[in-house]
Amino acid sequence: MRRTLTAFSTLAATAAALLSAAPGRAADGPKPVSLLIITGDHGHAWKETTRVLEDALSEGGRIKVDVTTTPAKDLTDENLARYDVLLLNYKDTPKGAPETKWSDANKKAFLKAIHEGGKGLVVYHFASAAFTKPNWEEFEKAIARGWRTHGSHGPAHE
Repeated sequence: MRRTLTAFSTLAATAAALLSAAPGRAADGPKPVSLLIITGDHGHAWKETTRVLEDALSEGGRIKVDVTTTPAKDLTDENLARYDVLLLNYKDTPKGAPETKWSDANKKAFLKAIHEGGKGLVVYHFASAAFTKPNWEEFEKAIARGWRTHGSHGPAHE
């Protein structure tokens, strides 16, 4: 478990360091970075990893974390404008519920938030293969490539 916690602590420290220059500083100190974890479908143990990511990143109050498990409802221009950073812990799977499926409008809002809105983007682990069947080329460009239809790693361990 120590290795897992160290990896999440490193992620939190890196995110905080990279995002400490985010706009909107208050006179009495920096405004917390607002981060949205986008999940709800995955194939891996997304509920558990989302909880650990949320806890690790919000520790210390430098990052305010919200989570959506309903991206079909929440990936809109208006909602995404509220965040400095988007974190994907998501993989589109055939068994996903309808509220987890990204519509063309959701995809457009997501890309607009990154390309035009200047949102930071963190693609966590398997989310690099979030849209592979069929391959969504604009997503692949936005994340600077990722796993396509197949990838692998060793078994989970402490």
